[in-house]
Amino acid sequence: MKKVPTPETETGKPSAERASRYGFTPEQLDVIEQDLAVFEKPEREKFLATCQATKLSPLLRQIYATARWDKDKGVNRCVATTGIDGLRKVAVETGEYEGQTPPMWCNKDGIWRDVWLDENTIPYAAKVGVWRKGFHEALVGVARYASFVQTVSFKRGDRVESTPTAFWKKAPDNQLLKCAEAQALRKAFPQCDGLYLREEIHDEGADTVPPADTSPVEQPKAPETVPTVEKPTRKKKADRPPGYVEAEQSEIPGTKPEDLKKSPPAPPLEPAAATPEPPDPLFEERVELPKEFDHVIGCLSTPAFKGRKLQDLSVLEVGTVYDKWVIGMADSIARNDIKKEEARCVTVAYQWHKAHPKP
Repeated sequence: MKKVPTPETETGKPSAERASRYGFTPEQLDVIEQDLAVFEKPEREKFLATCQATKLSPLLRQIYATARWDKDKGVNRCVATTGIDGLRKVAVETGEYEGQTPPMWCNKDGIWRDVWLDENTIPYAAKVGVWRKGFHEALVGVARYASFVQTVSFKRGDRVESTPTAFWKKAPDNQLLKCAEAQALRKAFPQCDGLYLREEIHDEGADTVPPADTSPVEQPKAPETVPTVEKPTRKKKADRPPGYVEAEQSEIPGTKPEDLKKSPPAPPLEPAAATPEPPDPLFEERVELPKEFDHVIGCLSTPAFKGRKLQDLSVLEVGTVYDKWVIGMADSIARNDIKKEEARCVTVAYQWHKAHPKP
């Protein structure tokens, strides 16, 4: 994707003055801004300012720019996310971090335990405290499972059901503890404000748009064919046994003139017309579709969507591609120009659906 020079980028790359403002070289800032291409300029500047204030480097994967769709304004919002190690690093560099209290988990009985050993039960809550120099008590963060668990939705018959994501299903105690520790660190150290873990952020659109129904579509039945009956062939004279006498036409049963009048031959059956597939209710009216609808999905690895045009996807399928791929894989997409263009086309299709809802 060719860059357009701006007053701050005379050659298409960030100026040395602007790069030094955020503590990067022009080459480093150029790499970072390629990953931020999906955001508007105010969102990019806000993320760079967060990197400068927290001293976390996106080049070292200490901080990430996660896209979240703003439904009201129709733009991608940049949310600075990090791992739990990034929050600990910010706390340690203040020089006032003095450790933590032992982690605790509890069940619905409200009894706190210092280790979670029941693999068949999900903890209801987790808590941990952070000590800071000059404070008389530890600042405690509590996280409830019902408030932080992340889920994916699927369609079963006429119902839409949800199930925890892979990490929340495999290690719910560890995921919940990280959320509790992140809350405690932000309480104790204001320098961590605005930094969130990916485990804490819910994809608001993921649970409201069910994935496309992948159940097999019933195909129209093939037209019934009338079995053909072979006509009896008359034996050749050479094959006839000795003493064979050929019967008169009128002596063969069913061949007399009066018999033929009684039972006229049945007309040939016409093959049944194939039942046409019902039209997609979304595209009954193909009016002024953006040119991006002609885009063929190529980067997305899901077999259900790969190789299909956007205009052939239903509204639920487009929403699923947008939420699970464009939003969920924003970091990977931002590093690949081909994926960027594909993500742009999917985004345009998604916005068109929102602007043209079906009654």
